[in-house]
Amino acid sequence: MTIAAQSDASFACPHCGFRDSVFHPICPECGRPFQRDYVDVRMHPRDPDLTGVMTSRFWARVFLVAVAIWMAIMLCMWVYHYF
Repeated sequence: MTIAAQSDASFACPHCGFRDSVFHPICPECGRPFQRDYVDVRMHPRDPDLTGVMTSRFWARVFLVAVAIWMAIMLCMWVYHYF
């Protein structure tokens, strides 16, 4: 397989190694679920088929809570220091 052929086959089955440029929810070779190896963060164009893409907002919420707690602590430290 040449380098050009490898770049065209962007989806690979983690179990049997089957490669294809089209995403399949189930591997045509071994029948196991295909999973994408990246998180879809593109704004445009978006893939209409989100099978295998992490769409959870859990970590975004954890980060938001962490930033809010950090800001509250910094505000308390500033108030304690100046007043």
